[in-house]
Amino acid sequence: QSMDYINMCASYMDLGDRNKAYEIITVGQSAYPNDIDILFVKSRTIDDKTKEVEILMQILNFEYKVQPRFFDYATVYNNIAWNYCCIGKFEEGLVYAEKAIARNKSHDYIWETLGELYYNTGNYEKCIDAMTQCIGCSNNNNIIQSALSFRGKSHLKLGNNKQGKIDLKAADRM
Repeated sequence: QSMDYINMCASYMDLGDRNKAYEIITVGQSAYPNDIDILFVKSRTIDDKTKEVEILMQILNFEYKVQPRFFDYATVYNNIAWNYCCIGKFEEGLVYAEKAIARNKSHDYIWETLGELYYNTGNYEKCIDAMTQCIGCSNNNNIIQSALSFRGKSHLKLGNNKQGKIDLKAADRM
């Protein structure tokens, strides 16, 4: 079953053996070449941001045709955006982050990615708005800390020093 490959891959990832996880999921992909869940898991095993984007783009070919079992397409768009952010292609990433948030406004990590991309493209007001949304829907302290930090830095960039310092202090306390 395709889920056997996914579960075995996840086990190797939990053990920190990314190479064995990749090997297992590649075998699973050979057995189930059109299984988008296997493709998604494979994207998580790759340590090369450009190759990960390539796999995620393959998944988008199935959008509106195949319903994933354990992820949503908003997450795929977000992961593309995040990879572009990591390699410094902020404008390219922003397009995908905006598509991600249009598909699902409830994921805190999508708001965080969108906010970080807004920050890195100099859209500080939009960063503040995105990070405020992120904080409002998150219960993950790491994400909230990041959102507060970017929101605080954006306030400082806009000359709102008092609010910026409040957010940065709150982030430091976390």
